[in-house]
Formats: sequence, C-alpha cells, structure tokens
Amino acid sequence: MDDVAAARAARDAAEQHLRDTIRRALTQPRAHRPRAGDIAAAAGLSRGRCYQIRDEP
Repeated sequence: MDDVAAARAARDAAEQHLRDTIRRALTQPRAHRPRAGDIAAAAGLSRGRCYQIRDEP
C-alpha cells in the first residue's frame, strides 16, 4: 500500500504544480502572458479548462 500512496502523492503534487504554473502564466501582465491556446496545447487541456484553473481559489 505504501507504493500506491506514494504514487498518489506524486500525482497530486504534479497536478498541483501544473495548476500553479497555468495560474501564474495566465495572470501575468498582458505584454508577457502567453496565449491561452498555447498553454492549453502544452498542457493537453482545453482553453476553457485553463481558464477554470486560473479562476479557482
């Protein structure tokens, strides 16, 4: 069971890192912000999902 718990913890950490990265990228000043479509393509998500992640508390 320790392997399963470790795998879940690693997955959760990776997902949180991805969310933080997307949130930071989409909240940069307009001149430095990458396009949401480019972020979505790199993350393998829809553009709408990227905006949802940005707006999460």
